[in-house]
Amino acid sequence: MSLPGERMVRGLKYLATTHGVPRAIVCDHGPECRGEALDHWADRRGGALEFIHPGKPVQNAFAESVTGRVRDEGPD
Repeated sequence: MSLPGERMVRGLKYLATTHGVPRAIVCDHGPECRGEALDHWADRRGGALEFIHPGKPVQNAFAESVTGRVRDEGPD
């Protein structure tokens, strides 16, 4: 199951209200990170998306773990 980029953006909007907008977001190459929704959100707020090397999930083990758990939770 894929996590839609729009859902990622909703979560980031919430986190930005409590923690501020991150300067960079480290991402894997999943569809939720490669889509336009997340790219536009980061770009409009002066943030950057930084992608790990393909096939190297250990470069971002925390994000891999969180994304996997969120995907397992299913739709909103």
